[in-house]
Amino acid sequence: MIGLGLSRDTLAQGRKVSLSGGGPQPPAATPPRTLALYGDSFAQRSQDVTGSPNSFDSGLVTPVSGKWATADTEDVGGVGWGFASWLAALDGRFRTPWQLNFAVGGLNTGQLSQDGTGGNFLGDFATRMQAAQVGALPPHGVIFQAGTNDAVTAFPAIESYNNILAICTRIVALGLPVFLSTVLPRGSATWPGARVDTGRIAVVDELNARLLADLGSEPALAGQVHVVDPRASFRDLGGQANDVIDALTYDGLHLSPAGCRLLALAYAAALETAFPTAQVEGLPTALPDPGNFIANPLMAGIGGTVTMMGNATTNQDFSITGTAPDGWTVRTTNTGITGWNGTDPRNIKGTVTVASVPAAVGDAIEIIVDGDGSGHTNDNTRGLEATVNITLPDTSALPTGSHFEGLCRVELEGHLNCRGVSAELRLTEPDSTTRFARALRPAPNGTPEMELNPATDYTGNNALMLRTPPRARKPGSYGTVQFAVMLYFAGQQSQLQATLRISQAAVRAIDSSLA
Repeated sequence: MIGLGLSRDTLAQGRKVSLSGGGPQPPAATPPRTLALYGDSFAQRSQDVTGSPNSFDSGLVTPVSGKWATADTEDVGGVGWGFASWLAALDGRFRTPWQLNFAVGGLNTGQLSQDGTGGNFLGDFATRMQAAQVGALPPHGVIFQAGTNDAVTAFPAIESYNNILAICTRIVALGLPVFLSTVLPRGSATWPGARVDTGRIAVVDELNARLLADLGSEPALAGQVHVVDPRASFRDLGGQANDVIDALTYDGLHLSPAGCRLLALAYAAALETAFPTAQVEGLPTALPDPGNFIANPLMAGIGGTVTMMGNATTNQDFSITGTAPDGWTVRTTNTGITGWNGTDPRNIKGTVTVASVPAAVGDAIEIIVDGDGSGHTNDNTRGLEATVNITLPDTSALPTGSHFEGLCRVELEGHLNCRGVSAELRLTEPDSTTRFARALRPAPNGTPEMELNPATDYTGNNALMLRTPPRARKPGSYGTVQFAVMLYFAGQQSQLQATLRISQAAVRAIDSSLA
């Protein structure tokens, strides 16, 4: 067992991604690891931006417990509410496709361990897992997220522990490692109804202690269970015992985007230890790269475009200058970015300089933002983006089940009031429907969630690897598709600074086994 106790400060520093350093013979990439999900609403909602999946499908079997995720959750493969979506965005080596989400909201560990007696949730799950192991999406492991509902049952700690042991034993017997979290704090002064009484807090504390101390030594588990312990990041030390920080949930119990990100980082640390890899699969390391639809993925040349969009063109106190790689455009973004407006006394004053610079592999687009601090922006999020247009081949030539995805390597340093970075595929599908697949999805209020610790430089091995959720291919012709990398700044700030470097960009077709 791996017991990972991660403080809030440690988690806030982000996670390290091992990226290829180039070289004549880079180490072989490890394909993305596919993970299944089992548990309660924390897992069920892991790919749904609004809450539980809005429809259910009995799928491979027809169980009473057939409340599994469906294709309705596919569009939210980016980052919304779910920790699994955050995991996929923060670390491109781990994916949790909706087809393998077998969690059911509201269940306690007693129900989840039912294997033909009183119910069959675990039996149904095992049946589906066995089918998946010989299907198009064979899982490499299982994230089992449950236990919070035990806090409001009459189970003693040993009963909850034995339920979890039975579930893990069944999964390990399938040849799959299990990753689970301690039971997180819940309730607060804002959400008193989510609190549990003092007696139950003691039971949950005992259960967590057993998980950390005993689960790894259980003979039946053969060392294949990995427990993460992110409680220190969630507990509100200024509240009552076991209170959760308000910003990390949206109702005192279920995790907000910020809470999901913290839980995803805890799982990422355990997964990286269990599945070490030499480099991130899919990043281009040399030319030619026939699998990549981007014509200039390694940022060669200086024939691109640097420009302003929207109201920035009238702002005499702001400039964007420099050169971009061949085929790439760097620009201020247009929609909702009124803070560039030169007629507003609160406008941004300063410079953005763009250049092509050497990177670990190929070159990089370097964007240096230097706000002089004399302006004061309004509430809207400010943005810059680097884009490249590509033409996809007629998808009839691709195998059934193919998906598209975009990815790139990003370094960020010296950033002040930077709200986040993201990557996005913008495409019009053959049926004329416009789609956006974003690596880091904005929060429900429309502004990107804070993804970056201002005290951390994301460079070298601590660089970010942004990967969009896969979009299923549709038969027919797509025409032009745009891949964009976005840099966001917070509103109501006058001093905006950052150095952003974008490199190793790719848009690829992947088959369903990697979806």
